[in-house]
Amino acid sequence: MMKMLIVSTFLFLAAQSVQMKTYKEIKAKANFEMLSYKETVYSGLSPQETRNYFDPVSYKNRTRKDLKEKGFYTKQNFFKGVGAPANYDSRTAHSGCIGPIRNQLHCGSCWAFAAAETLSDNYCVNNGQHLALSAQDLVSCDTTDHGCHGGTLPNVWSWLNENGVTTTDCLPYTAGNGTVKACPLVCQSGEGITRFKCDHKNFLSATADIQSGIYSGASAETGFDVFEDFLTYKGGIYKHTTGAFLGGHAVKMIGWGQDPNTKEKYWLVANSWGPAWGESGFFRISWDDHESGMAEGGAFNCGVLHKLPTKTPTLPPSPCKDIATSCKDITDKAKQCPYMHNICLETCDCCRDWMKPDYCPNTTASPLVT
Repeated sequence: MMKMLIVSTFLFLAAQSVQMKTYKEIKAKANFEMLSYKETVYSGLSPQETRNYFDPVSYKNRTRKDLKEKGFYTKQNFFKGVGAPANYDSRTAHSGCIGPIRNQLHCGSCWAFAAAETLSDNYCVNNGQHLALSAQDLVSCDTTDHGCHGGTLPNVWSWLNENGVTTTDCLPYTAGNGTVKACPLVCQSGEGITRFKCDHKNFLSATADIQSGIYSGASAETGFDVFEDFLTYKGGIYKHTTGAFLGGHAVKMIGWGQDPNTKEKYWLVANSWGPAWGESGFFRISWDDHESGMAEGGAFNCGVLHKLPTKTPTLPPSPCKDIATSCKDITDKAKQCPYMHNICLETCDCCRDWMKPDYCPNTTASPLVT
């Protein structure tokens, strides 16, 4: 027993020594602000435990050939030639829609967090209501992915389209210790589960399409390749310089920008490692970092896309409107709109793109339905 303990202790200390050596090598080359060694995952996990957080397959090398057949609205330079501002941040442009940074903890559920949070943002921008959607629902119930052992972006967005996802109030996150509970039949409270689906899922291929997706819906989910130096990031514009490849990682893109001094362009991204990591849980990554390959495999989100405005995002004008003065007298939409909606389209909420009531004319599909 003592011999086994000594061997285990030796292996742990050896791993720590290797990681400290790696940290020092990164510090000598890093072009960004770094966390202290104790603040990184190096201080508490073995190299293999660190790799368990990531998908072993590179995200930027994933195939796109089946996306169109799976029902994605694929974009290939759809907005070519349309101007975009040099800097854009959904936290200010869509204030109130970007949820707080969450923490996946000891579970490889980045794919679920990024997907649930992206759809939350998309829904909020298009419907005016913030719903915190449940990563746990996807981890436990998405049978096309692998819970705490990773997932694929096309799979999870197809799942959101076909099955939907409920709210965190219904199913809060419990898989942080790496244990995945079975898909529940009811909410934590005992109430029935209501799930929200994405009926207009987008695969965003070119840079301008991704920018338009963020403009239109506040965010988009993407993947990139993580190297050891990324774990030490505290601030600045990250660009991979040294360290071993750890695996693929899914995140939520919320904007882009350009450094005023160096003119270096970057993506603005929300991570799922808690607010103590990075720039309060967010990070900036260079467009020129082709080794990490941020968004080089495309991105995903939900909703109708609109062309990039040069300053402020605006929706196209709609002919949908009330045609009767009596619409102003509607006081109970649930009772009056089923028979008045044809003349009171706007008052009865039939003009919005998302979550139209059942009584509305089915001229266009609502992008998000329950």
